[in-house]
Amino acid sequence: MPNQSFDSARFLSEYWQKKPIVIRDFFDSFEDFVELTELQQLAQEAAVESRLVRCNEDLGYQLQQGPFTVGELPSSQDSDWTLLIQAAELWIPELQQLIEQFSFLPRWRIDDIMVSYAASGGGVGPHFDQYDVFLVHGAGQRRWRLGPKIAEDTASKALLTTDSGLKLLREIEVVQEVTLTSGDVLYIPPGYAHWGVGVTPGFCYSVGFRAPSRAEMIEGFSDRLMAASTESDRFTDVDDLQVPDNGEITPAQWQT
Repeated sequence: MPNQSFDSARFLSEYWQKKPIVIRDFFDSFEDFVELTELQQLAQEAAVESRLVRCNEDLGYQLQQGPFTVGELPSSQDSDWTLLIQAAELWIPELQQLIEQFSFLPRWRIDDIMVSYAASGGGVGPHFDQYDVFLVHGAGQRRWRLGPKIAEDTASKALLTTDSGLKLLREIEVVQEVTLTSGDVLYIPPGYAHWGVGVTPGFCYSVGFRAPSRAEMIEGFSDRLMAASTESDRFTDVDDLQVPDNGEITPAQWQT
């Protein structure tokens, strides 16, 4: 359960979609919902959306999409890698308990939980997201560098041009640096730069929120209208087609 000192009303008023906040000991006692071996097994399943990010000085960050074979997955003794499982609550039912801890927000706003395991030095690079996210920390330590909000009109210029498949920032102006551990939570609003790196191996549970674009919402609404239409549901003329100018569309014709 969240720490009783957490003031959800104050959080929603001062921080939600406004600015990041580090919430130390959000959970009085936090136990991981998964072990690394289970995460590795999920990453081998074709139905599971999994990713592996490696980083080194020469190649930078490199992304691989799952499913993976046993030989493709790094050893727990290796460093500089991160394994991510998207929509993990579909495969780890116990994660529903974590979703319930954010009941001060509408349930329909929550999209999914991404579980990441970062080895020492592991991370996905400096970036920003277009949605709200709570980063719930499990075992291990992860260092976060937090930056300002990326202006919409400069977002494309702020990104590196690489073939890694990752949308990474060219640089991050660090305004805060924190190291988080089990039970700590970092809230990041849409558009804010952040960069997490494993200090010691451990888990992070990213509770992400739906943020469809207007174009996606219009597309979804249009799809529903199209699905409800039939082949015979077509345009028909009004009774009176006579107009002074055959290029005119009359108000009555607009309404048909």
